[in-house]
This record gives sequence, structure tokens and C-alpha cells, in this order.
Amino acid sequence: MKYYNDKSKDYFSTLREDIINMIDFEVENLLDVGCGDGSTAIAIKTKTNAKFVAGIEIFANAADKAALKLDNVICGNIEEIEPDFDGKKFDLIVCADVLEHLTDPWKALEKLKTQLTENGKLIASIPNIAYFPVIMQILRDRFEYEESGVLDKTHYRFFTLHTIKKLFADCGYSILDIQYNMGRGFKADLLSVFSLGYLHRNRIYQYRIIAKKATKEIG
Repeated sequence: MKYYNDKSKDYFSTLREDIINMIDFEVENLLDVGCGDGSTAIAIKTKTNAKFVAGIEIFANAADKAALKLDNVICGNIEEIEPDFDGKKFDLIVCADVLEHLTDPWKALEKLKTQLTENGKLIASIPNIAYFPVIMQILRDRFEYEESGVLDKTHYRFFTLHTIKKLFADCGYSILDIQYNMGRGFKADLLSVFSLGYLHRNRIYQYRIIAKKATKEIG
């Protein structure tokens, strides 16, 4: 927790337009886990005309700011609390850059699944540890944490696309769509060209997932 004190003032007020742009469906009730000061949640409300927007935020200062914007905010750790918003279920739950900060993201996803409506969706963004600059560090016998990015010093868990898919499957979700944020630059372009596209995924620094509760098989 102490490393969060080193974060810039903008850390809890980042507007995630990449997440907002993924939403092309109706939302009545929204839950933003790790909502920061509520900026992204209120933007989603504006886009979708959601009737009820709630947030969960572990840091009190950010939670207090979010409470001025959202309909209901719980200050706490999703791993430790049992969130209850007067029995409401959610059409959309957002976990933008949250799961990698948890000691047990499996438990958190299973808990959040109970908060979804039958056809509700969960959107998550998760860094890709197989990102080319990180691989190059490892090849040089380095794995040094940074102030932000894939190797953010506040990350507890690390994922590749394969392990992201397994995480959601193990927690009873079906992935509907996978999008990504890709690194840019001359070296990244060369990596893709000379590998004939094989190392394309190593240019991706973050995956964005849309998932829903897996359909139970009958019989």
C-alpha cells in the first residue's frame, strides 16, 4: 500500500476513454471497481444514460471525491468486503487496471460474478507481461519495478493472454471480446515485420476484455 503514496495526483482521476469506447450496449446499473475519483464512471453514465452508478475504491481520499459524483460509493478492498448496493445487480462491472493489483484476482472475479445480472458484462483491462520491452529486460537479467506501466511496483499479479483467458474461464466467465492497447515505435514495427507477425502479441502492453457469466451446460 505504501507505494501508492508515490503516485501522481492524476493517478485516481484518469479518464479511461479506451474502456468507455468498448461500451456499445445499454447499461442501467453500473459498478466501477477501483473507481478512483469517479471520472470514468460518470463518463460512462453520460454515454449510456445509466440510472444507477456505483463505485468501490480502496483509498479514502479518492472515494470521497467519487461519492460527490456517483450514486453510491463503498470505500474498501474488493478482496475483503462483501459489497451490497441495496440488492441491486449490475448490467456492467468495470475493473480497469484492478485485477493485477490484487493478491487473489480469482476470488474477486468470482465475487463480482454474483453482482452481475443474468446477461451482465464485465470489462477488465490487464497488462501483458509478454510485452516486448519487458522480455528484453528479462533477457538482460533484469526485472525491475517501475512507477507505472506493465512493471508497476504496485502490481501483485502478472498475466499473458493465455493466462488471462484461463483466469476468466476458471472463474466461470465466457470472454465475448478481446481488444488491446499496443506499443508504438520503430523497434515495435521491426519486431512485427521480421517475425512475419508471429510476435505481434509482444507489441501489446495491455489487454481489454469483455466477459459475461458462462452459460451452464444442461445434462
